[in-house]
Amino acid sequence: MDFDLPVGHICLLTDDGSQLTGKLAQTLKDKGLMVVVINFPQSIKSSLPLGIERITLENGSDEEIKTQLSTIKINYGEIAAFYTFTSCESSRSSNYQTSVFPC
Repeated sequence: MDFDLPVGHICLLTDDGSQLTGKLAQTLKDKGLMVVVINFPQSIKSSLPLGIERITLENGSDEEIKTQLSTIKINYGEIAAFYTFTSCESSRSSNYQTSVFPC
């Protein structure tokens, strides 16, 4: 994860409920990046480090997501990177794939 974001831009992370979300948020913050975490309705909330903003969706409708993305842009900055986690279950262990989408 060696990249820079344009000034006034942020990284948006989805919260999968694991410690990975908080660890990645802290790593990105330590690199000087602005991080916002979004939680979907009824999802488990990870423990986040101080200074990491969290947005929790109430119902997850398309309209609410659109509204919250606009609010994030106004309050925190343009989204330049989007991280989402996918759990990969195997018979021996749980692993995660991280997808990064430059915006």
